[in-house]
Amino acid sequence: MSLLNNAAPSFTRMEPASYAAAPEPKVNGISPPAEDTSISTNQQYKENNIDASSSSSGSDSKNPVFSHAKLSYFEIDKLKPKGPRKNADNGNPHDATRELVSIGETLSTGSWWCSKGGWPSPAQRVSTEVFFVLSGRGCVTDTDGQPHEFKAGDTVVLPKGWSGRWDVLEDLHKIWFVNKHERIEDTGYPMRAIVTPYDDLAPEFLTQQGLMPEAVHGEPRTNK
Repeated sequence: MSLLNNAAPSFTRMEPASYAAAPEPKVNGISPPAEDTSISTNQQYKENNIDASSSSSGSDSKNPVFSHAKLSYFEIDKLKPKGPRKNADNGNPHDATRELVSIGETLSTGSWWCSKGGWPSPAQRVSTEVFFVLSGRGCVTDTDGQPHEFKAGDTVVLPKGWSGRWDVLEDLHKIWFVNKHERIEDTGYPMRAIVTPYDDLAPEFLTQQGLMPEAVHGEPRTNK
């Protein structure tokens, strides 16, 4: 399953859409909207820039701007190849990445692709990563051997302090968000990876919260 073939959501809202050259079947009964390959922040800007005032190397942490990109910004052929993973002990995985924006040394987000293979990840994470799986299938394994498999549509959390093992079971493409925070919410051992299936977070399964009380115009309603 590949959400890229069935969906082209914006980075900030994972809603179905599609590549222009691909068919547009429904995803879980949801029809894709018309494709929009634009990238925007507070105002329109060129693709080589992440926001109107800074390049893709990052934005001013004291004055961050809103950054937004359609999924087409992270098409696999637009990612920067990193070559083979040197610590691989299964297969010959190669990966590639593209950052959307970074704010200081604390927050960053972007996309990552990797071919089939596996490697140990023994060093404890210095940040928490949350990623949404666009296509493919993988498994992260905690240090005590507890596996956590995930697939397209799932959301995965690797908390600060996590270590273990990575296995890409089918070529994997994800969008990631990394936060180098100070606090560790869970200090237990081992630190557990968390996988949330698509159905738990899909729009049709969310609970309606009603009209937003702070709304100043329109009738915006939220689900969670």
